[in-house]
Amino acid sequence: MDLSDSTTSTTELLYVGFNQDASCFACGTRSGFRIYSCNPFKETFQRDFTHGGIGRVEMLFRCNILALVGGGESPRYPKEKVMIWDDHQNRCIGELSFRSEVRGVRLRRDRIVVVLQRKLYVYNFADLARVHAIETADNPTGLCALSAAPSHNVLACPAMQRGKVRVELYDRHETVFVNAHESDIACLQLNHTGSRLATASGKGTLVRIFNTADGSLLQELRRGTDHTTIWSIAFSPGATMLALTSEKGTCHVFKLAPQVHDSRDAAVVSGAAGDATGGAGGDARAATRSDSADDEAAAGLTSGHAAAGSGAGGSEAAGAAARGGPAGAGGAAPGGSTGVGAAASAGASSGTGADGAGRAGAEAGAAPGSSGGIGGMFTSVLPRFMVDDRSYAQFRTEAKKSICAFGAERNTVIVVTEKGSYLKASFDRGGEAERLAYAPFVKSARS
Repeated sequence: MDLSDSTTSTTELLYVGFNQDASCFACGTRSGFRIYSCNPFKETFQRDFTHGGIGRVEMLFRCNILALVGGGESPRYPKEKVMIWDDHQNRCIGELSFRSEVRGVRLRRDRIVVVLQRKLYVYNFADLARVHAIETADNPTGLCALSAAPSHNVLACPAMQRGKVRVELYDRHETVFVNAHESDIACLQLNHTGSRLATASGKGTLVRIFNTADGSLLQELRRGTDHTTIWSIAFSPGATMLALTSEKGTCHVFKLAPQVHDSRDAAVVSGAAGDATGGAGGDARAATRSDSADDEAAAGLTSGHAAAGSGAGGSEAAGAAARGGPAGAGGAAPGGSTGVGAAASAGASSGTGADGAGRAGAEAGAAPGSSGGIGGMFTSVLPRFMVDDRSYAQFRTEAKKSICAFGAERNTVIVVTEKGSYLKASFDRGGEAERLAYAPFVKSARS
């Protein structure tokens, strides 16, 4: 969540975002970045720079590889560059350059996705080769979702047409266009395997859930009747529950209908929990790439790779699953530039990857109470207002901007706010959720 232009935030925060399994979250600040463990909550790492504003920081699960973009009044790096940072080596091992400001970054084991205002680029993590370029509608908030499961490669982003979402099913070499809303897309999210897509429009009253395989609508959820901005959406493992945060200063939790549930998703999340920890090891070569020709077209690459093997205890390795060359649409443009870097060994994990295993998907079982809503099998005959499912539980977040994720314990949700506060709540009984934990973690910029 970008906080650089927030009019309500008075903290040092410029950005906050969860890692792929919500076991950690990362903060970009006016002086560097910080990493926090969600369960138990505590700061696991902090790095400050001279002139060190970090406007975006994306983790690769719990390993020592991060993607950094400069931000704030005194940015550490240009806002037009994505720096691949190896915290074990305390240096950048890769660089992607553009002509316009980077609006978002997403990582998975084998891919780096960079979002610009009207374009999106997909790169191999192993060698930073560009494998796909996608034109999008105006996308100032950097909307993009990427499946985290290594065996499922799915990407979702705004399409060129208003209210539509483009879904790339890379494993099937197919593109699906989802007619999500009549107005602009304000928020979107995929579940762990990318089989389900949740979207919200700028009105913020409805959230729709689709099957990414064919773009069919599976369920419609109603947050409320007042217009608002939805800042984040999160699926639970197994896609049995969905949580969202809005500008109303609330977090809503919904039970999802049986047709939305995905048992494969729960199995993948649970099986990947132990493999998503530890640090990066093996070879890591610094690489530089400039995507400047033809506005943001690709322009060549070195022969090095920024991949990482498995560290002690098993790690999420940067690029471990991608060793091949470019594939798919949008390959490198003619007349490429080069970039080189010295080889360096990346050993055991740094503080970024310390503390505990990833989330084990405790919510993979049945949701509390009866699953689904009044719709279910009667969707075709009930009026739309009766089919809309309303939230099962909710609680106040005390901030207009916040992001949410499901916790490691069953029926818990975690919220991180623009005010620099961490909240955990339990929704066992529905209705008003019970607050389990609260902790401020970033001081006010005015103090």
